[in-house]
Amino acid sequence: MSSEKKPNNEFIVCPVCSGKGKNKYGLVCTNCAGMGTGTFYNGRFFYWGPKLGRAMVELNHLRIKFKLALNLIAYIIGAIGLLAFGFWFYIISRNSFIITDFAFWEKRHILLLIFWASLVADMFVIYRVSEESRLAKKIKQFKYEDRIKKTSTPNNWSELTRAAGRRKIDVSRGFHQKAYKIIEEAYMLAYRLNHPDLKPIHLFFSCLSDAEVGAIFTRLNVDGGKLIEKIKSRVSQMEKTKDRTELSNEAKEVFIEAYLDA
Repeated sequence: MSSEKKPNNEFIVCPVCSGKGKNKYGLVCTNCAGMGTGTFYNGRFFYWGPKLGRAMVELNHLRIKFKLALNLIAYIIGAIGLLAFGFWFYIISRNSFIITDFAFWEKRHILLLIFWASLVADMFVIYRVSEESRLAKKIKQFKYEDRIKKTSTPNNWSELTRAAGRRKIDVSRGFHQKAYKIIEEAYMLAYRLNHPDLKPIHLFFSCLSDAEVGAIFTRLNVDGGKLIEKIKSRVSQMEKTKDRTELSNEAKEVFIEAYLDA
C-alpha cells in the first residue's frame, strides 16, 4: 500500500463571480467559464461544475422517476413475452413430439407474436444496462507518469479557461447517484430554511440519514439523537435570507477534496 500523502490543496476563487461560476444575471461567468473555484493537483485543475437550484433538483428527481418507470415497463413487457413463449411451448409439447413443431421461428401464433414483440423491450433493457454501465460515475485515476511528470500550470483564469479539456476535471462526474442525492437533499434543506448558502453543516446533516453513515457513528458509540439535536440547534441559528440559496465555496471544496481523496 502506498504511503504517499496528498498535500493540503490551495483553492483559487474567481475574483469576478466570487466563486459562484455565474454573474448577477445568472449567466455563466465569462472570466472563469463557470468553474468558479477549484484547485490544482498533479497538473490538473479540479472544480465542481453543476449549479444547484430548486427547479434543477426537482427536474432531476422527475427524470430519475421517469427512467425507473420506463425500465419497469420494459422489464414487465419482457417478462410477459417470456411467459407467452413458455405457454406456447407447453401447448405444443402436449400435442406433438416432432422436433420440427418446436421451430418457433417458422410458426405463426398469437403467443409467438407477443414473444417477438417483447424482444424490442428486451433489447431496450440490454441497451439501458450497457449505457448505464458506460456512463457509471468513475474516479479518473492518475497514471504513474502523471505523478512524476512536471507540468506547468496556468497562473490566471484566462489561461486556465483556454487550457485543454483533459486538464480540467469536473469532480461531479465521479460522484455516485447516491452521493449526489445527499447533496441535493442538503441543498433543499438549506433552501427550505431560507439560508443563503449550502454549507458543509447541511451536507453533514443530510449524510446522517444514510444507513452506512449512521452505522459508522454507532460503531464510534456516538449518540445519534444528541448529535442530530446539536446540528439542528446550530442550523437554526444560521443567517436567513429571501435571496436564492447558492452553493458555498466551502461546500465545493468539500466535494473536490472528497474526489481527490477517493
